[in-house]
Amino acid sequence: MELDWSINFHNTGLWVGYDTSDMVAVIDLGSLQRISSVEVSALTDLSAWIMGPQAISVFFSSDGKSYKRVSRQTYQAPTDAMGEKRSELNRLSFNKKSARYVKVLVEPFKGLPKGHSSEGEPPFLFVDEIRVIDFFSTSLNMSFALMLSQSACIPLFIGAAVMVATVVASMRASV
Repeated sequence: MELDWSINFHNTGLWVGYDTSDMVAVIDLGSLQRISSVEVSALTDLSAWIMGPQAISVFFSSDGKSYKRVSRQTYQAPTDAMGEKRSELNRLSFNKKSARYVKVLVEPFKGLPKGHSSEGEPPFLFVDEIRVIDFFSTSLNMSFALMLSQSACIPLFIGAAVMVATVVASMRASV
């Protein structure tokens, strides 16, 4: 998505913001589904103290009680201390696995990067979308995207098949 950086894009209400706390989302897919990847869209705007994720972990469960981690990815801190503004889609891919519940843990950086005017201060984490993707066959790519906003979680369905999914964890917005 191309962002219009002439406005304070993080003030549009299209992002859920977190200060110092991890973002945890649990998605109930309604039944066991074969899943091949999860994507998380996050914002970086260092001039507004917003950094993308330091790490993302994905956990699967069939019962919503016992979870097993299926993927974890860590990210480097931005090197441009003040100028980077971007929206990134972070993809975690893995061999297809079955799950009904998908837990996504997004960990923020603990401090603004070296050279930032507020170096070491805790940044914000802004997320606007989580996608759970399953390839049923080579010709059908179905993805469930969870659009996040501060007022509601709205499911958006893409593709020929529809998975009914709901968010069962609270999405605590601190900003």
